[in-house]
Order: sequence, then C-alpha cells, then structure tokens
Amino acid sequence: MNSGPLLFLGVLFTLCTSFWGLVLVPQLQIGRLPQVIAEATGRYYPTERGGDAARGAEVYRSLGCVECHTQQVRQRGVTYGATLTGLGENTNAVLAAFVKLGLAANPAEALAKTAVLPLSLVEGMGPDRPTYLVETLKDAGGKAQLTFRYHGTDNARGWGTRASVAQDYVGEPLVQLGSLRVGPDLANVGARIPDAATHLKHLYDPRGTTPGSMMPAYRFLFERRPLVAGQKAATEAIASGSDYEIVANGDARALAGYLLSLRQDLPLFEAPISAPPQAAPAGSAAPAAPAVPAPKP
Repeated sequence: MNSGPLLFLGVLFTLCTSFWGLVLVPQLQIGRLPQVIAEATGRYYPTERGGDAARGAEVYRSLGCVECHTQQVRQRGVTYGATLTGLGENTNAVLAAFVKLGLAANPAEALAKTAVLPLSLVEGMGPDRPTYLVETLKDAGGKAQLTFRYHGTDNARGWGTRASVAQDYVGEPLVQLGSLRVGPDLANVGARIPDAATHLKHLYDPRGTTPGSMMPAYRFLFERRPLVAGQKAATEAIASGSDYEIVANGDARALAGYLLSLRQDLPLFEAPISAPPQAAPAGSAAPAAPAVPAPKP
C-alpha cells in the first residue's frame, strides 16, 4: 500500500496546526487589542507616533539598534501585602477584627497601631494571607487593600517601574523587542531621559556621556558647520569650538524623537505601578509597603 499521500497529509496537517497555534491565535488574541484610556491621564494609551517619532522608528530600524537593545522590561515575580487605609464608621468592630487577626494583643494596642494611616499589615508574602486580612477588615467595616511589589533586575537597574505587557505595543507596525542587551533596555528610556539634547550628545559621542559605552558613534547623523569669527554657535548645536559647531541632521532629530516617545510609565490594569513606600508609625508590626491596589481577578 502506498502511504505517501497519507504521510503528506499528516505533515501538512501538522504544519497547519502549528501555524494556527503559534501565529494566527496569538494574532487574534493580541494583534487586535484596542487602545485603552489610562486613568492617570484620561487619554488613550498608547498614543500613536507621528512626525519625527514615526520617522525615527525607521531610522532606529535602519541602524540595527535592535541588535544591541531590547524594549521589554522584565519581572521575576510579585509579592503581596495588605494595607489598612481607614477604620471606617464602626471603629470598634475594626479594632476587634485587628485583635482577632493577631495584629494586636488588645483593642487598646490596636487603636495605638492604627493612629497613623495608611498602615502596612504584612508584606512580601503570597496572596492568601494578605487577601484574608483585607477581606476580614472590610467585613468589619474597615478600609483595606491588597498591595504588591514587583521584583526583578530590571527594576533594580531603574529601567522601569512595571513589567512590559502586550498593551504597551498596540499600534506598533513592527515591535522591536530585541534579544540582546549589549546596551540598556529602551522600553522606558523616554521617561528616564526626557531630554532630546542628551540623546543627541550620546549618539554623537557615546563614551563622552557614558564612560565605557560599547555603542558606536553615529557622527554621520551630524553636520560640522564653520563659524565666522565672533559668531555664537546655534542654540541647537550639541558641541562647538572657536570656529565650528556640531548640529544634528533630520535623521538624528527624528531618532531622538523616537527615543523620547518610548515610555511605559503609565499604570495599566494588568500592570499597575507600585507607589513609594509609606512611613509606618512607631510600634508597627510590619515594615512599610507600597499601597497600590492589586488588579482584581
């Protein structure tokens, strides 16, 4: 019996199934995500790039910057906590719940501990215990919320305040996530360095702004103009001498505009941003924790 046709159909079915699962399904799930309204600004996020920023994205691609830079802030994990933000109207019931939960020995101690709010109750745990504390205090009439803290080397490096999620790339014709980090991650570089002149100086002389940088100098994106004796350099010049000035050309300005547009500093439902730690009152049972509501399931 000739099994060639069956083998061909089996291979074809396997390839089609793989293509469906690895390409078409993710496209249907992620590729059609709409813009969302960010609570922090009341505007649609992410905003569409236009003008120099859109042109700068093409310059970024043409220079091969994706070979050395990523655009994805990564997280290692999340730990949870619970924060009491208010006693509500039934103070006695909340204080009794405080004692029941083992957060104080008696109502008097509970009242002393809750004198300054918000008060961190627990931190650095899985979700079960913090969730139980929050629900119990809310049932008693108090105001409490689940909190969390991101963990990861990208946070420690200051590259971002939250993880990158699919929503951050909505509208991008070509997402340049990258895979190597010869240089720093750029997903949030516009928020870290919100100054075009700094980006231009780095493009012209990377080691002049960042000692030890391995980035090549892109001096072909700049023009050296002669200066007449006594003439001052133009305000947009990034460097000047007694008889010359260095000015960025259109591609360099567009690239700087693109870098400024790379911002992932808005809180999203699926990726909220941790707030600065709150100061805990003396005698608190736990260290302070960032009071940021965790997303509801």
